[in-house]
Amino acid sequence: MPPKTLQEFPDWLDWLNTNFQRQCEVPELTNILLQNGFSRQSIEAAIFAAQSSTKSLHEPQFNKIDYLKLSQPHFTQTNYSCPVHQIVNTKLQLYLIYDFLSSNDCDALVEMSKARLTPSTVANPEEDKEYRTNQTAHFPLNHNPIISSVDNKISDCLGIDKSYGEPSQIQHYGIGHQYKKHHDFFFPNNKVHQRYLGRQGNRTWTFMVYLNDVNKGGATRFLAIEQNISPQKGLAVVWNNRYPNGQLNYDSLHAGLPIEDGEKTILTKWFREHQVATNGE
Repeated sequence: MPPKTLQEFPDWLDWLNTNFQRQCEVPELTNILLQNGFSRQSIEAAIFAAQSSTKSLHEPQFNKIDYLKLSQPHFTQTNYSCPVHQIVNTKLQLYLIYDFLSSNDCDALVEMSKARLTPSTVANPEEDKEYRTNQTAHFPLNHNPIISSVDNKISDCLGIDKSYGEPSQIQHYGIGHQYKKHHDFFFPNNKVHQRYLGRQGNRTWTFMVYLNDVNKGGATRFLAIEQNISPQKGLAVVWNNRYPNGQLNYDSLHAGLPIEDGEKTILTKWFREHQVATNGE
């Protein structure tokens, strides 16, 4: 069977472009595509096109960031429609929003993700091969009406324009899969991570939604406050990766604990200091 070309598979081309914009390592992306039967020639052509597109982007005008205002999410300032619970502590802003997504929406997102799941990447690959063992499906902004609706709902909930949000991801964890302790922000003094900051700046808020219940295991653990949050379908877990003064919050260290029975699927959306896209496009 002859090798496939990326031009014949728009979903894979979207996957490549999304991960290229996230500045994942080109050799890693190339190897994944080769393993999935794509020709090296079509891969190199698509990467060249992505590089040319990136170079043509204009640098946006950065505005001074009001970190104090950013630390006051919309759902805490209004009579929000979903039940909100703040996990009170002195170390980080952490909230639970129950029934953020309906059961039908969760099921639709899980089903939609199945055809797009690929091995997850990390910004700084660890020697430990078990560091992150899940799969991820990437969805470009405005990919379809369901993703657009969820993106809009998350942005409205936080009170942050969706143009500051990275494209949503859906991650799937099977038996034994985990994501060991990590921070969602990039370390600015680390040369490996410096390339991830770029014109978009560092990450601010993380918005994660469990898309199914899990029989056993799979909790999200925040180590600084010794808090485990068990998966619950439709539940959003929301936290600020910064302090109100803008400093990185190292107490946001967290881990996705191993799945012991069943499987876990989550949707994750990160927000940046500066615009990721213009007008959400």
